[in-house]
Amino acid sequence: MSRRQFFARVDPNYLEWEEAQKARCKAERDYRAASGQKKLQLMRDWLILSLHTIMPPDRVGIVRKLRLNVSLKRTGDG
Repeated sequence: MSRRQFFARVDPNYLEWEEAQKARCKAERDYRAASGQKKLQLMRDWLILSLHTIMPPDRVGIVRKLRLNVSLKRTGDG
């Protein structure tokens, strides 16, 4: 496997961090400019994007799940 293949995006829906922030800002602008029933859907979209781009990922929960010989297994020299 080449270096380029190793770092290639696997998921076609992947967004870079900057693109995600732009999407969040656009969703907020769209929400604030809308009215009526459409405003409710745009608020939902904005809130979902905000939760995924503002809140940090849960690394504490992931670290707590790591256990020797269960989720952490020795392979070779490492």
